[in-house]
Amino acid sequence: MSSASRRAIVTLALGLALGGCVSSKVEQLRESPVTAAAPGSGHGVVVLGRKQNVGNQAEAGVVACVADRLEGGPVTVLSEADFRNGMFPWFEPRTAPQDPAGLARLLADSAVEARVAELGVRYLVWLDGYTSDKDRGGGMSCAAGPGGGGCLGFVWWENQAEYEASVWDLEKRTAVGRVSVDATGTSYMPAVLIPIPMVARTRSAACGGVADQLRELLIAPE
Repeated sequence: MSSASRRAIVTLALGLALGGCVSSKVEQLRESPVTAAAPGSGHGVVVLGRKQNVGNQAEAGVVACVADRLEGGPVTVLSEADFRNGMFPWFEPRTAPQDPAGLARLLADSAVEARVAELGVRYLVWLDGYTSDKDRGGGMSCAAGPGGGGCLGFVWWENQAEYEASVWDLEKRTAVGRVSVDATGTSYMPAVLIPIPMVARTRSAACGGVADQLRELLIAPE
């Protein structure tokens, strides 16, 4: 085995040992009593990504991830697209309620209330947040020559995923709780000949943390 190959293996092992480590902080706040979801109860749930704040919109992939993780058992999840289509135009970005008071005013319209009942949705989850990369460091250089090419170096960066989910009870027209998660991790990309990224999965950790806390809030309320 050549010395270059040995260095590549050592670098890869270092990256595997260091990369992908994520720490998460999850908080849950109950604001009012929740009627526990039960099979056949009609207590459907929909997860919507807020669109009003251009600089702080939950990505569609995260919204879908939370909905998928939440689905199962007594919880029936309606997709974001089906809900928005079924409730058009009341939950479009420009017209959707911004707070429980706005929700109460919207549901005072009998047509809106009837449509919600038809869809079988009891709880609405508004998801805000973002995933970002920051604090990059290290360096890498790549070159090509007559005998081939390759890269040499080591770079790293911090990943952060911050999301907050607000849960509204559409029947009682009130907020019932909030869940927030802050997941952080460090990603690495070592290179001896070939760059090998070791990415911290903060977005996945945030999705799981939010979904688990939402399930606890909706299935096993105080």
